[in-house]
Amino acid sequence: MANKKDKDAEKVEINVNVGDYVTAKKFGSFAHNFKGVVEKVYENSVLIVIDSFDPEDAVVVDDLNHRAVSRKTEIKVTKAAATTGTHDLADSKRNNEERNKRVEQEHRAGEVTITHVDPQTLKANPTDSKKSTK
Repeated sequence: MANKKDKDAEKVEINVNVGDYVTAKKFGSFAHNFKGVVEKVYENSVLIVIDSFDPEDAVVVDDLNHRAVSRKTEIKVTKAAATTGTHDLADSKRNNEERNKRVEQEHRAGEVTITHVDPQTLKANPTDSKKSTK
């Protein structure tokens, strides 16, 4: 049986800063991994502003307001923040606000944003792809 000293020695400190771009493992209702910017760092976890995700997870991401809390052990830093992260974070928040406004306007107008088009579907129904959304 391992004692407390052995367990503490096994812990690896993960260095994550605000503004770092990370990839997080799927959890809970997520079907796929996702990517985003670290908005806040906690003791054992981070708050991530999700900006890249699988279209299959769109409902989950919208329900979570494009944010998720992930364990530090379940993320990988893909791009470290160039600065302390405050400028990058402000840009991320501004982009999220703009995206939320755009989505709300599209929703009100009844427009649908296509995130993925299957080439086989276009070959089968070439006239459907030419319809406009006026």
